[in-house]
Amino acid sequence: MKHGSSNQKILYIVRHGQTDFNAQGILQGKTIDAPLNQTGLDQMKAFYEHYRKIPFSLILTSELKRSIQSVQSFIDSGIPHIIDERISEFSWGENEGKPLDAIIINNYKKMLEAWNEGDLDACIPGGESGLSLQNRVKDFADYLQYLEADKILICTHGRTLKMLIVQLLGWDISQMESIRHSNAAMFELHVNNNLYELVKDNDLSHLPHHLRRDAAWDK
Repeated sequence: MKHGSSNQKILYIVRHGQTDFNAQGILQGKTIDAPLNQTGLDQMKAFYEHYRKIPFSLILTSELKRSIQSVQSFIDSGIPHIIDERISEFSWGENEGKPLDAIIINNYKKMLEAWNEGDLDACIPGGESGLSLQNRVKDFADYLQYLEADKILICTHGRTLKMLIVQLLGWDISQMESIRHSNAAMFELHVNNNLYELVKDNDLSHLPHHLRRDAAWDK
């Protein structure tokens, strides 16, 4: 990993720890405000112990419990914390709270295929469109450029994290599916002249091996 000067702007983006919905293979989405389960709490305790010596100047989370709980130890240490709904979870509409059966997975794949073909209006019935997700995440990414904080901790959610990485790196939306995102995984990006370099990608090295096995990866 490359190391910059002490005042180099670095983004530390972590996906929230595990919830019971993650463990059971059930779609959460934006409307389900589930807390972390014991595995998730243990994952984020290990995350805190590994990263607590980094002098974070700002914490950004969504409004959902699993996002805030995941970095609560950092917040409790006195680091400024901002809740930003632009990095809330994607809305899966009528699929939220349902197990990932064959029908739901098929509908999900059809939506992603439509996005890859340029139809960002495609969505799960009652859910958020790709365009809506792209717009709010792009707005958040633009906001990051103007923050003076040099070491920023961001805790967000699976699909939103994928879109954020795509936006920051200037990738095409079709490349979103190449981004894996386990619970409690770290993505570290260094910023130089408003260009982002990804130096940690779905990194789980801060977790004990038994918690890595429980770090569910959601499509």
